Amino acid sequence: VGNASYQIDDFSSIGLTSLCNISDGSYLFMPGYTNQLSNSTSLKIQAGIAMNAKNVAESASSLQSFNKPSQAFIELGLSYTF
Repeated sequence: VGNASYQIDDFSSIGLTSLCNISDGSYLFMPGYTNQLSNSTSLKIQAGIAMNAKNVAESASSLQSFNKPSQAFIELGLSYTF
C-alpha cells in the first residue's frame, strides 16, 4: 500500500494511492483530485486502474511487466454541507 498527495493551493489537492496483491501479482492505482468549490461545496474526482502482472518469462523488460488494464473506473462526488 502506498499513498502520496500534494496540496496544489488552499482549495485543491491531488493524490495517488496504489495497492499490490502479493499472492497474485495484481496492482490497483487510484489517482484522485479534490477541490473546495465554496465554503460548503466540494468536488472529488477519483479513478481506479486495475492491472495484472505478466509472468517473468513473458516480459522482456520491466516496462513490459504489466498486461493491459483489466478494469477501470471513474467516480465523481459532489458534497454540500449544511
